[in-house]
Amino acid sequence: MAMAKADWFILPAVCVGILSGAQSAELPSAKAGPARLAQVCRAHGEGFFYLPGSDICLRLGGSVRAEYQFVPSKVSIDIATGAPAAAMDSSSSSLSYVSDKLQSTTGFESRAVVEIDARAPTSMGLARTLVRMRVTAKSGLATSEGGANGYSVRSNTTSGVNNDAAMVQWAGLTMGQGPQNYAMMPLHFYHGTPWANFQNGVKQLAYTARLGDQVTSTLALEDPRDHMLSASPLFNAPQYAKLVGNLRWDGDWGFAAIHGLLGKLPYYMQATGIVPTSSSSGVLALGTASSADAGSKLGYALGATASFRLPMIAPGDQLWLTINRANGELSAILTDGILSNISNFNTHRLMGGVVRFDPNIMPVMVKGYNAVETVNAWNAAAAFTHYWAADWRSNIMAGYVEINPPRQMQTTVTAWGKGQLQTAAASLIYSPVRDFDIGLELEYGRIKSSVQNPTTAFLKAGMPGLMESNISTKLRVERNF
Repeated sequence: MAMAKADWFILPAVCVGILSGAQSAELPSAKAGPARLAQVCRAHGEGFFYLPGSDICLRLGGSVRAEYQFVPSKVSIDIATGAPAAAMDSSSSSLSYVSDKLQSTTGFESRAVVEIDARAPTSMGLARTLVRMRVTAKSGLATSEGGANGYSVRSNTTSGVNNDAAMVQWAGLTMGQGPQNYAMMPLHFYHGTPWANFQNGVKQLAYTARLGDQVTSTLALEDPRDHMLSASPLFNAPQYAKLVGNLRWDGDWGFAAIHGLLGKLPYYMQATGIVPTSSSSGVLALGTASSADAGSKLGYALGATASFRLPMIAPGDQLWLTINRANGELSAILTDGILSNISNFNTHRLMGGVVRFDPNIMPVMVKGYNAVETVNAWNAAAAFTHYWAADWRSNIMAGYVEINPPRQMQTTVTAWGKGQLQTAAASLIYSPVRDFDIGLELEYGRIKSSVQNPTTAFLKAGMPGLMESNISTKLRVERNF
């Protein structure tokens, strides 16, 4: 979310006011006795202390990150003609094909995170309030993202403030914005991952029940807008919350979980059909409907994730495995990404060629009129953390994603066929002191796509841009406190 200039003046004032209030609550008056140091609250872990005069345990934390990314430029291809892109859209906010000679190959990002965690006992269990705010500044490649018409061409500097968490937990309830309840793979990779991660959290109303010492079950209503890859030309405003649930078993060895997601996918089609732009990177099915049509399709996702601690290899070593299948709910597979870039949030731009975008639902021509079908997908992935020494470690991951759009019934309609993504990444991280990381990560991605009913021009050009690969490198320095 972009931040207006006036907000930059308001934010420091608010922070100063909060800190001043907290300090004044601790400062003794002129008539008071000697000041008392804040007492340590060990019941909730390190860093917690009692607020003077209350039973609230508080922890103040955060992080600062500096990141540099390099991705070689790649030729973009127009699926309608098979020709390489030669121009750049003049609009800084649009998504368009862009020549490889005009692409940003480097990107910078700086980030500051502030977190406040307050906890207090009640007769019905712990009451917890968590606030986490993130301020970012990005430039170049870090401002790029993928969508239905290719990659954005912005190379300017952008700044923004995000609310990563603002939630209250009490008596098993979680209310507000916080960690989502579907994906359970690790978030410590620098690049995008072949599994869902929801790094911004989701707005939710959730309940978690304990079924013994090691088993928990969670049922949640989550904001459908936090599950949107991108809006397709026929996508209508979400009407219902997503229903998300999981059953998790934790032990000294690690954890195992099954998780699911259920939601409605509303759509709207005009009587004249859906007309994509001529440069669309994955032309959606067209056709003429006899009348305007609106409705919804039921989407779902099911998955399983397990993690195993491996101290027999080295202290701190851990392995994660996941497999998921989605019918219309592609956010359970890639969250905010597309096959060509894996993640708008992390990788930004990766593969060239025909930039592939897959919506949750697509129109198909059935018996002379438009019908809507869900897009199916599945993934399988693994991640491994290994400690070479106490201050040196590596994170390694590999995964496969497959997306299968519905079959087009009309041979004059160009649409995506099967799409396959293979990706792997590895990092080397040095920690000179605790909570201070200096890391370098390399990611490789390879995509293979097929097209239903390609245009004559695309066929004559040899159907270029359907098999692409590339690498991305990130250098990151991060200090947590």
